[in-house]
This record gives sequence, structure tokens and C-alpha cells, in this order.
Amino acid sequence: MIHNQTINSNAAHLAGVDIFYFMTLVPVVIIVIAIYRYWVSVRRIGYFDEVVRRAPDWLPLDSAAVCAAGFVLYFATMGWWGFTIPILHEEPLPEWANMLMSLVSTIGCIGLAYYNAGMRFEHPSWVGMRESALRSVAALRIIDAIELARLLEIAQQHKYYTGHVIDSKAREVRK
Repeated sequence: MIHNQTINSNAAHLAGVDIFYFMTLVPVVIIVIAIYRYWVSVRRIGYFDEVVRRAPDWLPLDSAAVCAAGFVLYFATMGWWGFTIPILHEEPLPEWANMLMSLVSTIGCIGLAYYNAGMRFEHPSWVGMRESALRSVAALRIIDAIELARLLEIAQQHKYYTGHVIDSKAREVRK
């Protein structure tokens, strides 16, 4: 009788651990799919280089979120099947440490995606990601135009104080 209760409690415990790993994998898989769809949409509309140039931190932070999702998958496989990568771990971690690392990696992935995404991942369908890619390009161009207008306004204000503004009608003289 005691042996059967031990087996049942171990089975219930393992089922709870399996559900925990599943619940940590679901949000990171959704995030990775959204990141993939966004960058594929940006590449399809032809503005990948422009987005990377105007928002240089988006791609590296999205890559870091995907790496955090990879660690969630790694710790889930370690918990389920005892799989380890020899460079990282020689033997599986204790169950509590494995679950903690999986949870920390999940929070890291969600935090990076939330911090970096802004409004990019509002509609995670293919059409929504294309719209988001277009909105991103438009927003980046608007920001650049506003910055340029402000710089020109500052230059006009300083023109009256210094007098060192190049005349637009002056021609280049070659030696």
C-alpha cells in the first residue's frame, strides 16, 4: 500500500514538473514566432538594412530573447530526459535548480521581448507583422525627420549669433 502511494505521488510530482516546463515553453515559443515573423516581414518588404541601421539595438536584443528561449528549451529537455550539453553541464542539474533556471530564462526572454518590442508584436499574425514592419519603418523615418528639422531649427537660431553658416548659393572652388 505504501509503495503504491509513493509511485502515485512521484507520478503526480513528475506530471506537475512536466506541466511547469510546458508552461515555461509556451510563452517563449509564441515570442520566438512573433520575432521570426516580424523580421521575415521586414525583409520581405525590403527595409531590413534600413531598420537595422535606424534601430541598431532591435536585432541584437531580439537575438538575445531568442537565445533566452533556447535556454528555456535546454532546461526543459534536461528536466524531461536528462539531456545536457557537455560544455554547459556534465550532468543534469537538481530538479529545483533546473526549474529555477528555466523560470529565470523564461522571465528573461519575456522581459527582453517586452522591453525591445514596443508596439511591434501587437498582432502576431502574418498580416499583423507586415503592418507592424511598415509602422516601424514609418515611425523610424518620422523620428529621423523630426530630428533633422530640430537640428535645422537650431542651426537657423545660431546663424544670427555666429554668422558662420555656409551660403547655399556658394560654389565649390577646386584647386
